[in-house]
Amino acid sequence: ATLVGFILVGRLAGLAQLGYLEAARTVSQPVVVFAVGFSSALAPRTMEAVADRNTDSQERLIRLGSRLCMAFGLFYALAAGWDHALNPMSQLVPKAYVVPGLVVLLVAGSSLRGAIRPLVAALLAKGRTRPMAGVDFVASLLLILACALAGRVGVFSYATGFLILGIIRQFQYQRLAFKESND
Repeated sequence: ATLVGFILVGRLAGLAQLGYLEAARTVSQPVVVFAVGFSSALAPRTMEAVADRNTDSQERLIRLGSRLCMAFGLFYALAAGWDHALNPMSQLVPKAYVVPGLVVLLVAGSSLRGAIRPLVAALLAKGRTRPMAGVDFVASLLLILACALAGRVGVFSYATGFLILGIIRQFQYQRLAFKESND
């Protein structure tokens, strides 16, 4: 979906806008790196809690992981979300800040993407890949549909679609994980 979204943005909004989007996406990557690293430590414990049918531990680990990823994303958005003198990213990747607000939206989307990683670990441990695929299919279609508006709203079409993708995954994966916990 990301590739199709980028193609749509490039064709409908122009290659310069696509370049700004990619620069802003690059600046948002530390949130993803934090989430991957943190979830690498948390995922085995979450999967063990699922295997042991320890719902309290499972829910505690999922909430801990999600909250820490969101907190890091908020901190990072405050530090690197806009062009200011104390932001080293604005000096390293100045094109990321050409479109005001784009970095903040992508950091928010990346934070949501990171916050679902503990849920993914739990759902994988439960063998719930089919419902996850259904959620991802619908969320990806919405990302592509949002990008189809790039001719009107430019790069914000992808950023908004990416945020919508994260919100849908967060709520639906949470529903799947905790529904299973209570069954």
